[in-house]
Amino acid sequence: MSYECELYDYQLVRDSLEQLYKARKADDKAQMAWLLRSTLHRDLGGMGNPRLFERCYLGTKDLIEQYVEEVLYQLRYLSTENIPGLGQDEKVTLFTAIRQAFGRSALLLSGGGGLGIFHFGLLKTLHERRMLPRIISGSSVGSLVASLICVTPEEELEALLSGDSADVAPPLSDHIECSSLAFYFIHGTLADVEVLKECCRANFGDLTFQEAYDRTRRILNITINPPDAMEAPRLLNYLTAPNVVIWSAACASCALSGLFDPVEVLAKDRNGALHPWNPSGQTWSDAINVTDSRTDSSAMSIPAISCIPGSMHTDLPMDRLSELFNINHFIVCQVNPHILPFLRNAWIWNSALPRMVASEVSYRLEQLASWGLMPSSLNNLRTVLAQKYMGDITIIPDITADDYLKIISNPTPEHFQHALKVGQLATWPKMSLIENHCVIELALDDIVHRLRGCEQWTLQ
Repeated sequence: MSYECELYDYQLVRDSLEQLYKARKADDKAQMAWLLRSTLHRDLGGMGNPRLFERCYLGTKDLIEQYVEEVLYQLRYLSTENIPGLGQDEKVTLFTAIRQAFGRSALLLSGGGGLGIFHFGLLKTLHERRMLPRIISGSSVGSLVASLICVTPEEELEALLSGDSADVAPPLSDHIECSSLAFYFIHGTLADVEVLKECCRANFGDLTFQEAYDRTRRILNITINPPDAMEAPRLLNYLTAPNVVIWSAACASCALSGLFDPVEVLAKDRNGALHPWNPSGQTWSDAINVTDSRTDSSAMSIPAISCIPGSMHTDLPMDRLSELFNINHFIVCQVNPHILPFLRNAWIWNSALPRMVASEVSYRLEQLASWGLMPSSLNNLRTVLAQKYMGDITIIPDITADDYLKIISNPTPEHFQHALKVGQLATWPKMSLIENHCVIELALDDIVHRLRGCEQWTLQ
């Protein structure tokens, strides 16, 4: 059979596969281990090219599937067999090094108010195919969905993601629906943050990031934003904030200015009591304060502070996740209402001319900011242009105008089932690409966990 294809380096993949076949046929375990340690790569020869999976090109993916299957077989074989010169500790070191070199995937759930319910379709599909990454990040409403997944034990996930569980809808309901105008004029917000807190606490309990990690082996990441324009947004997880209580962090990530009051993040002490994470009583929200330097008549620079939604600034914290967890592959579910119309016509916006225009505008705005001439409205535009909204694989549910009308209303069971189906329909065409990228990585995770022979595991 001919495997020729211009979309990836089929010769490199074929040669690598033949080397693995040759070592296995000779039962040369040392050579097999050496090949996996030195040549295994997530995107070998460009075999992760998304264009390979846009339509069924006859015969182009057979070679890739054979390579992945052979790698999986040899990894599992070597993890259970004796390798000459390698004891148990050395074997753990070997497979940990292979996993580190291969890299990790992270699932990023965007903000988007009531549209966050569409994340569940993606999660259901990934869970059914055993492709759910262990590292999950959420911003704004995405933090609610990510928290729910990361605190729920494996045996309960199926019921949760099918909609059979009575607790599926509450994280996205009860707290989103707007209150009366009288409430707004009295409190300055459209919804009561105390209802949000009660809802989150009822679903997540008082689990901390460390406790959730120990419970499910999933690594939850939540982005929160400080009120101080001089301080950077924080990415909370079991490494950066192990004792922070998840429900308080999720509330802070959802506390969009004008919708909810800012939230004080809480931490659990050694006795289980809850205390403010920041002793100064600092509050956090889903908003970024942006400083705009202007000049008055006395020629003094006066900082003007404006507030923009945090999901426009730190919706997808890719850089920080890469630093902390060796992430080199991102799966994104994007439901942010301000960006969806553009992503639906990505072929237009990714063409040369629009990219050149966006790059030029971003550069000129950066110049104005460096000269202190940037008004807050343009700073918001610069932030939107600079933000990354897509990952290596991006799932974009087919959200309609009718769905937009439900963006700040409580989802009904019927709407949840609708969102579940729409999310699944958007995910299924990408599953072959996701499996191609993730199946080896997840196998390595399981192997390292088993070799260490303990209930707890770490990324180091």
